[in-house]
Amino acid sequence: MKKTLSKLIPTWLITNFISSACGDHTGHAMTPNNINIAKLYRKISKISSNSNYAILQNGKIVFYSPEIRKRLVNLSLGLQRPFTVPTMTLDPRSKLQNWAKSKFSWENNLVNCDNQPALLTEMDRLRLGPAWKEVLTFCGAYRDNPQHKKEQLTMCIILHVGSGHFLISNGYSDLTAHEKYSWKSNSAALYDANAKQIIKLYTLKQGRVGGASIMLSDREVLILGGEDSTSKDFTFAELLDLDSNESKLLPIKIATRKGISLCLDNEKNVYIVGGYGKSIIEPAFSDLLKVSVSNNTIENIGQLFEPRRYFITPDSFTVPNNTAIVNGELMVTGGNEYDRWNSEGFKYPQNIEFHRISKE
Repeated sequence: MKKTLSKLIPTWLITNFISSACGDHTGHAMTPNNINIAKLYRKISKISSNSNYAILQNGKIVFYSPEIRKRLVNLSLGLQRPFTVPTMTLDPRSKLQNWAKSKFSWENNLVNCDNQPALLTEMDRLRLGPAWKEVLTFCGAYRDNPQHKKEQLTMCIILHVGSGHFLISNGYSDLTAHEKYSWKSNSAALYDANAKQIIKLYTLKQGRVGGASIMLSDREVLILGGEDSTSKDFTFAELLDLDSNESKLLPIKIATRKGISLCLDNEKNVYIVGGYGKSIIEPAFSDLLKVSVSNNTIENIGQLFEPRRYFITPDSFTVPNNTAIVNGELMVTGGNEYDRWNSEGFKYPQNIEFHRISKE
C-alpha cells in the first residue's frame, strides 16, 4: 500500500523545509535575491534617513531601522551612549540571517556592532564623526549674505575625498548673493573640515542640482545625474581632476534623475540605482544603469524589485550612497517612494535586493 509524503514525514518538517527553500512573509527565511526586513520597520515613525545598514570588517552586514542612523550620528559625536536595538545580521555569501538585538558603540573612531567594528569606508557612507558634522554645518549656514541672513546650500553634493577634505559641488544657495563665495549650480569647492574653511574653488562645466558624485581614483571625481540648471531634460557626466582644477564633460547623457545612489566596481564601472525626475511627487525609477567611463557608455542592466529613490526630506543635501557591491552582487536597500495615500507622503521599501553583476 502506497503511503503519502505527509505520512512518511512529519507535517511540521515539510512546512519548515518549504519555508526555508521558498521564503515566507515573516522575514526569517527569504529567497536569496529579495530579502524582506519589514520586521525592523514595525515601530517606524517619520524616517529622516535612507541608510539602514553597516558593513562590518568580518564581512557581514548588519541591518537596522533607518531611523537608527540619527542615533549613530550622535554616537559618533559623543552625544549618545551605547544602545541596543533589533537588527538582522546577514552573511552576504550564504544569505544566512541572524535576527537579534545588537549593541552599537563607538570605539577607535568606528561604529561597532556587538564588538565587531564596521569598515572605515562606512563612516563616510553613513556620514559619521566630527568632520562630517563640520561640513554639514558649513553647508547649512554657508555664510552671512549682504542682508545678514544665513545662506544655505541646497541640493548640493558632498563627497569626502580624504584627510578631512570634502568636495562640495553643484546645487544652489537659497538666497541671492554677490560676494566672493556666491554659490552657483556649476560651483564646486574643496572644504577643509579641520581648518573650517574653503581651500580651493572650481568652476564646473555642467550646472546641476540633486546629483551625486563618486571617487574614481585618489584625485578624480565623477559627477552624475541630477537636474540641469537650465531646465534641459538631461545632464552629462562630468569628470573633475582635484589637482589640475580641470573638469570635462563626458559624452554620457542621462535623463533628469535626482535622488540617486552610486557604487563602483573593481573595473571602475559606476552603477546608478534609483532616483526620480524633476518633481518630488513623480514615481521613483526602477531601472539599474551601468556607466563605463573608459568606454563613455551607459546601459540598462536590469530592474529593481521595488522602485526607490534616495532623498532625505529634513536636510537639503544629496544623500550618501546606500548601495554596495558584495561578492559580485549589487546590493540595494533603503530609500523611499512617493505615496499620495500616506500621511507623510512617503512609503519605504522594506527589503534587500541582490542583483548579480559579476561571475565572481
